[in-house]
Amino acid sequence: MEEEDLKLKGRTANRLTVVKSILSEFIEKREGDRLGLVLFGEKAYLQTPLTFDLKTVQFMLDETVIGLAGASRTAIGDGIGLSIKRLRERPAENRVLILLTDGRNNSGELDPIEAA
Repeated sequence: MEEEDLKLKGRTANRLTVVKSILSEFIEKREGDRLGLVLFGEKAYLQTPLTFDLKTVQFMLDETVIGLAGASRTAIGDGIGLSIKRLRERPAENRVLILLTDGRNNSGELDPIEAA
């Protein structure tokens, strides 16, 4: 996510900045939906539990920095697993998981396919 190989509003930006911009637009349009935010680096980390409070989700996204969930590694399977654990209590028709990553699984306990 540190790699500065993308453009945002005509300027070079790192991947995290671009992802945060895209997610901000998504959050803005989710009125009436419950959202949560799971971060993953070396480990998976629950940044925001499921909530209707989109302002808090946006604030917690804004506060997200590289390294918050550990070293610059990618525990995709652990991120999926933690997300599923949080969604398990919701009715099946209300469960949606959107995974955004810039890498391949190279950390964590769970294999991404197994977790999914």
